[in-house]
Amino acid sequence: MDPLEPHTTGSVIQALRTKRGVTQRELAVLAVLSPHTIQSLELNRRPPKEEVVDAIVEALRLDIGEENYLRVLSKLPRRPMSTLATISDRHALAVLSSSLTITYATRAVEELLPGFGEDQNFVIWVFERDESRQVFGESWAAVATLAVDLMRWQIAATHERKGRRWAHTLLNRMSGNDAFRSRWERDNFSDPMRALRTTITRPDGGRTSMTMLVLDLASGQTALGWLP
Repeated sequence: MDPLEPHTTGSVIQALRTKRGVTQRELAVLAVLSPHTIQSLELNRRPPKEEVVDAIVEALRLDIGEENYLRVLSKLPRRPMSTLATISDRHALAVLSSSLTITYATRAVEELLPGFGEDQNFVIWVFERDESRQVFGESWAAVATLAVDLMRWQIAATHERKGRRWAHTLLNRMSGNDAFRSRWERDNFSDPMRALRTTITRPDGGRTSMTMLVLDLASGQTALGWLP
C-alpha cells in the first residue's frame, strides 16, 4: 500500500477548493488573485503571504477549523497556548512530545489506560493496541478521529522544522491500517484542541464517563487529560 504523505499548504488549498467544486481559475477570480498564483500555491512553489491566505479564506468561506489549519500550515501564529496547574499522581494526565510520544504520565493514567505509558506513541496505542478498544468501547471511534486530527496539527506545526522525519515514519507505519487511513484521507481539518466526552471501562470492569482534554502547552508539548 502506498505510504501516506503529510499535508502541505498547497495540498490543503487544493482539497478545500475541490471540496467546494471550485476550479483554480474560479478561485483566482473569487480571491482576486492570478490563476498563476493559485497554481503556484497548490504546487508549493511559493509560501503564501498572510494577505493571500486571508483572500483564500474569504473566497472559499472556510469554517474555523479549516481556516486555523490552513494558517498553521502557512506558518502564521498557532492557537493560544495553555498552561498546566501543579500535576500530581491523582490526576490522569499524560504529556506528549511533538511526535505524540509520551514523555510523562501520571500513575492515574497508567492505571486507567493499560499500556499507555512513557515512550508509547498515542496514535500507535489507539490504532494498534487492543487495550485502547477495550478501554474506550463505543467511544473508540471518536478518540481515533481525535488522534488523527491531533497528528494532522502536529505535523503541520513541525512540517518545516528539523525532526519532521517522525511524521513520515509514522505515516508509513499507519498506511496499512484501514481505520487510520480512512480518517487521514478525509478532508476534515478540525482543531483537536477540545474536550471529548468518553465512556471508559476501568480495569475492574466498571464503566465511567470521563472528559478527555487536549491542551497545547507553551513548551511545545501536548497534554492529554481525563476528568470525571
